[in-house]
Amino acid sequence: MSLDKYLEESVDEKTVESLREKAGKKIEQEKWGDKGRNVPLKGFNFLQCWVSEIAFGKILDSQKIRNSWAGTYVGDAEHAPPNYTIWIKGVETRLGIRSRLLRDLARWLEVPYPDDRFRLEKEKIHDYIIASSVSFLNGKGAAVRFYGACERTDFLKILEGIQRIPSGRQQEYFRPVPLKYFNFDLMLKLFQEADKIQG
Repeated sequence: MSLDKYLEESVDEKTVESLREKAGKKIEQEKWGDKGRNVPLKGFNFLQCWVSEIAFGKILDSQKIRNSWAGTYVGDAEHAPPNYTIWIKGVETRLGIRSRLLRDLARWLEVPYPDDRFRLEKEKIHDYIIASSVSFLNGKGAAVRFYGACERTDFLKILEGIQRIPSGRQQEYFRPVPLKYFNFDLMLKLFQEADKIQG
């Protein structure tokens, strides 16, 4: 799979800065510094995730898809809601967004997935995972691209066959999932089949 097929949405600078501020508060409230973590990097990770989720929500809203967003959740991971929930023929469908800076995605053609989530919390893995990239534009907000979806059952099998690798910067283990496993047409199909807001 190449990086040439995607849906793109922008997030304005004012929203990016607001999310940056909230990320700092989340880091402070959840005491990431006390956990010995790389605080600036962790804050940037939250910002990148939220920016990609905001952009994804704009796409859902533009297509009048009924949805629910976890928002800028602050709290323990155990009680964290799904990134997004949509409904397909009345059935809740959980969508997770895995984002990476565009320059890193272009280099590696893979998105990292937390190893501990796969090993210890399989029940929290979303029904579909969406791969995305984020580009922060100097003084002009951010551009987010969405490349495709991978269904949960397939995703679990893929993760099973991927060796976990340590990330010194992130101070945790990840399983890098190649972009080729994310299907652009499947993502579009989810949008087409999702329940729409009436009126």
